[in-house]
Amino acid sequence: MPNRRIAALELLHRVKEQEIDGIGVRLRDIRTEQEKITAEINSLRQRAVDESQCATPETLPYLSGFLGAIERRRGLLGARLDKLDETARSIEDELRLAFVEAKRNEAVLDLARERHQLDEARRENAEAAEIAQNIYLRRLADR
Repeated sequence: MPNRRIAALELLHRVKEQEIDGIGVRLRDIRTEQEKITAEINSLRQRAVDESQCATPETLPYLSGFLGAIERRRGLLGARLDKLDETARSIEDELRLAFVEAKRNEAVLDLARERHQLDEARRENAEAAEIAQNIYLRRLADR
């Protein structure tokens, strides 16, 4: 019976580890997307600065439209980044809860293994005591 309990707890532990790994992958994907968006925002910012610095009198009428388009794109990217931040926070919370639950399951598994080892040690001691008692009784009977 204890072996079945330990096997069930080990299975539960493996399932929880896979769940944590899956959550970690989702979080890593979001962080990667956040980095790409941040890089694009920085690139757009630098491009706006570069275009403003090298603007000529002929391109000035078009510069405001270009800068406006860049700002709109940066605004959309900023909104997307905010949504990703919210999603990342919820995934981090989910990861934290899964990790706590995994640690709790691990503690229960360790306790079950300890109890099983103690039971085995008690059983071995009882068997050794019974063998010793039988040997003693045989020697008494042989006298």
